[in-house]
Amino acid sequence: MIKYCFPRYSLAVLLVASVFFVAIETKAEAATQKERAIAHVNLIATDAITMLSNSSLSQRQKRNEFKMILTSGFDIQRISRFVLGRYWRTATKSQKTEFVPLFRDYITSTYTGQISDYTGEQIEIGLAQVISKRDTMVKSLIVRPKGPPIKLDWRVYENKKKVMLIVDIVVEGVSMALTQRQEFAAVISKSNNGVEYLLDKLRKRSKTD
Repeated sequence: MIKYCFPRYSLAVLLVASVFFVAIETKAEAATQKERAIAHVNLIATDAITMLSNSSLSQRQKRNEFKMILTSGFDIQRISRFVLGRYWRTATKSQKTEFVPLFRDYITSTYTGQISDYTGEQIEIGLAQVISKRDTMVKSLIVRPKGPPIKLDWRVYENKKKVMLIVDIVVEGVSMALTQRQEFAAVISKSNNGVEYLLDKLRKRSKTD
């Protein structure tokens, strides 16, 4: 079975990280890399909070809206390459083309399937740290009504078109992207069919969602 999760935390808790935070206002032309990274999280937050708080939306509607948030706010292409790891290099062009939307649908299904777990968590944004010319880590803390706070950091990548996109979420020091790559590698290793075996698993799951 394929999983996209952190065993100790609700996926709804991770989703809410794109919802509640202190907004930072800057002039676009004067914004630093750090400010642009935080502003990107702010940009996708409005749609996320609307979806979470709208009890009139059906599960399918929430799924569709969350997919739009993923498409606009996350670099799914880059994340897809990372989670396949060395298997991306050996995959055919058609396999790569098919994997990206299947992976996006897989994430969408996993998150929206547990959105009902949201119980009013809030997030406090801390400092942002520039990792490289294009990568910035935005630190944050999820404050829960019950239980200790959770450390959560966003890795934001600025592409060649100067667009900021999220490429990883790190919870208590554990990378979601790396965790998923390890999970997919374990699935692929169970068969001699390589990436095709994983694709078949994702196709079957997509049909049942």
